[in-house]
Amino acid sequence: MPLVFASEGFYEMTGYGPDDVLGHNCRFLQGEGTDSKEVQKIRTAVAAAASVSVRLLNYRRDGTEFWNLLTLTPIKGPDGRLSKYVGVQVWIGVDSVGALMVL
Repeated sequence: MPLVFASEGFYEMTGYGPDDVLGHNCRFLQGEGTDSKEVQKIRTAVAAAASVSVRLLNYRRDGTEFWNLLTLTPIKGPDGRLSKYVGVQVWIGVDSVGALMVL
């Protein structure tokens, strides 16, 4: 699902700007070291319209690595059908900073 919103914290954490992010899937953050098993957990949860939390090694725009905890939660409309996901990424480190994005 493409991102429709990302917070300033997300832009700061990843080094990407709105033109790079909005309308795109977050796969652009993945790279060689990203664990495919964790990515598959995301795909499985999205297919089932379920919540999921995973720890991912992602990459900033400049190519540097960063670890984050990603939690995706489905949001359903009044008709009970999936409307969107809310995703929250929290940088895992000494100065953990959260970043909000809505998919």
